[in-house]
Amino acid sequence: MKTSFFKIDALLEPIGSGALILTPTQRLSSHIHLAYQAYQQQRGLTAWLTPQVYAFEIWLCNLWQEWVNQGNACQQLLSPAEERLLWEKIVADSGTVLLRPQQAAIQAQQSFQRLVLWNIAVEHPTLHEHPNSQDFASWAKTFVKLCQEKHLITLPETVPILQAALLEPGTVSQDKKLVSPMATRLVGFDDISPAYQQLLDVLPDVKRLDPSISCKRRARLTLADRAHELETAARWAKQTLRDEPHAHIGIIIPDLTARREEVDHVFSHIFSPTAQLHAQPTHTQHFNLSGGVPLAQTPIIHAAFLCLTFSGLPQRPLDVAELIQLVGSPFIGGWEAEFEARTRLVAALHDHQHSSITFKAFCKLCEKAGCFILSEILENFNNHLNNNKNFCINTLNKTLKVMNWPGERVLNSHEHQQVQHWHTLLTQLAPLETLTGTFSFDEARHTLRHLAQHTLFQAQTSNSRLQILGTLEGAGLHYTHLWLMGLSANVWPPAPRPDPFIPVVLQRQYDMPHATYERELAITQALMQRYINSAEQLIVSSPRQEDDMPCLPSRLIEAFKESTPADLRLAPENNLLADMANSATLETSPEPETPALSDLHEPLGGTQILQDQAACPFRAFAIHRLHAKPLGEYSPGLSPMARGILLHSALEDLWGTLKDQATLLATAEKDLQTIIHHASQQALSSLKRWHPIGSRFSALESARLEKLLQTALTLERERAPFKVVARETAQTAKIAGLPLRLRVDRVDELEDGTHVIIDYKSNTPSIMSWEGERPDDPQLPLYACVSDKPVSALLFAQINAEKTCYKGLGDAEAIAPGVEVTEDWPEQLEDWQATLAQLATNFMNGVADIAPKDHNTCTYCHLHGLCRINE
Repeated sequence: MKTSFFKIDALLEPIGSGALILTPTQRLSSHIHLAYQAYQQQRGLTAWLTPQVYAFEIWLCNLWQEWVNQGNACQQLLSPAEERLLWEKIVADSGTVLLRPQQAAIQAQQSFQRLVLWNIAVEHPTLHEHPNSQDFASWAKTFVKLCQEKHLITLPETVPILQAALLEPGTVSQDKKLVSPMATRLVGFDDISPAYQQLLDVLPDVKRLDPSISCKRRARLTLADRAHELETAARWAKQTLRDEPHAHIGIIIPDLTARREEVDHVFSHIFSPTAQLHAQPTHTQHFNLSGGVPLAQTPIIHAAFLCLTFSGLPQRPLDVAELIQLVGSPFIGGWEAEFEARTRLVAALHDHQHSSITFKAFCKLCEKAGCFILSEILENFNNHLNNNKNFCINTLNKTLKVMNWPGERVLNSHEHQQVQHWHTLLTQLAPLETLTGTFSFDEARHTLRHLAQHTLFQAQTSNSRLQILGTLEGAGLHYTHLWLMGLSANVWPPAPRPDPFIPVVLQRQYDMPHATYERELAITQALMQRYINSAEQLIVSSPRQEDDMPCLPSRLIEAFKESTPADLRLAPENNLLADMANSATLETSPEPETPALSDLHEPLGGTQILQDQAACPFRAFAIHRLHAKPLGEYSPGLSPMARGILLHSALEDLWGTLKDQATLLATAEKDLQTIIHHASQQALSSLKRWHPIGSRFSALESARLEKLLQTALTLERERAPFKVVARETAQTAKIAGLPLRLRVDRVDELEDGTHVIIDYKSNTPSIMSWEGERPDDPQLPLYACVSDKPVSALLFAQINAEKTCYKGLGDAEAIAPGVEVTEDWPEQLEDWQATLAQLATNFMNGVADIAPKDHNTCTYCHLHGLCRINE
């Protein structure tokens, strides 16, 4: 039997006499039903009359339905989803410019309900005089008019009608009259709106009835921070459940909605250590966590919406980011059979430089990666779309069926429940369609996503003896042990949060919720007293600091006796991985030798091999011999790499025209601008062939690029005379037997016949990266070592918005501004030759030690899971 968090004794007499029991929340009414069920079963009964226990708004819905069934009203009661959809339509059609129109519609719906519940007409002059509420007042008028035309009504608007019906003295026949309950008992209410109170005022014998528990033990803790507070509460709850088999524990967290994921992680870690092992099946939770996650954000439903994004195929391009998620989802047919192939496809999509891809190109990528099942699914999907031009709600299910959603594997309990919720949402589309008109496929998908985003999914689990709740959800329940956490002075009582669409002066006049400090304090004090009367043992806590800022305990808990975690019974800390390692018998085996390379004719890569060997020998081995490469960094717009390619391409074209410094100095400024503009346009034209960008974005990039080129040429005028002899030249060279592919950005020849090798950099380079036995950037030294011409300088050309300059080493200061002269240039070249030859030899000999150069080496490395350096 499910566990009840309510002591039923005080309600037995009212229930027995047929009284109506009303609660503020569905949770409280459910626990009262459970408590009554347990009471009757303890008496040995197997059947009994269901008590009249309802959440207030559920009772109100039932009362209205009874009134409608008697033929007294023709208005259709709007569901929350239908009401939200109407508000969205009104806000969208109003022409008001808004950053977040959907959120504005949701807030407008809440504000309108608040007006009705506080008996304020939408024609109230203050609404129309205040600039922040004028748009809302206009929307509200439109909403009222639309509801009247369509014979619709919201739940708060039924109150005066029902109130009048209950007041009728019998002028109509008895079957046309609502029968008032004999008596009504209110349980768990701290605040009732004026409209609801007026309805209660017409009922006979209405009383508040709040059973209380004598709180025998109270304690207050101040813990280091919120994370420590959460972990301590979880360990306390776990140990208390072990020690006291009949304990009913509640943990109240004021900001539970915002912290739900963190709370779930901490309590799962404490109560189910094996949840850390990803290979384990979905574990059974030992606690009940209130609220839920939006259904649209659950993986299986998210995959369904990804499938539906194909609705416009093959006419419109597909978003690459969405495709990456879709291909990697286990809820698409053939995922298990094609796991490796789809992994290759995901990698190919990451390497794809466009933000979108055509359906045809995507199908080719599928075939190339070996995703033949997925290719067949896509072909069937394309045929399905061609044969189903007209949309109906069944089209959504058919579309998912063609995509073999939700896959072939057996769903776990949570996923099965999520699919059931999905089918429930589909049934809600039909009435919404009749409300707003026929849906197109895209409109239906958008509406369905909106419904799923506002439908919270909470897995059906056993009703645990540990309940984790928000401040309002936990009110009215009874506990043997209760912990209220996070009660710092800046949280408890909370700061006022006035309604943004109702003038504050009006909210204060009518004493609306969250409008003033005084009201928040009064409600918080009432809640605090209710919790004190709801538990045998009560612990309150607050963090000592939050976000590196000191916190003080709330004044409302200062009277509680100060305690420490040492005064509590806490379960031992869990560290499953450490326990497994400590309990295992470890065997030592010799590290296998990495096979050496011999007679390597084709290059395995470029200078990156030597750079990786210098940074960490294992990195070089893993990347260049095992091909353990990371997924490409996909991002919308131009990536830093794309911008670098753009700059290199423009400079290549620019110097292809100018040839040498003499031409640069002799060219008139007007003609030079033409050359720069041409170089910019050629680079952008080349880029567009593999990375489509719009005309406006192209114009911005062109202006940015031309400015950089202009600054770079200003610097080139200050150098010693030179001519450009090589631009973006590809070549192959060997060092210590290791063949490498090289691509030199630029080589200049000076008047004495020596060469200057230049590497363009859009970041901030340093010549310190050439130093030592393990240089950070050996590219330019390598170019100097394999050059067949005498080299007199190596230069970084830093070209970016912050600064344009040269940084380099050479045998003469006059070569270029920023060149540092070495005392013995030939000796420097010999040192580089020896260093690079040793790195090449180590790579060829299979030296693959896990030996990062310093702590920064591992910071951005993607091989942690392979080298396991942190273990």
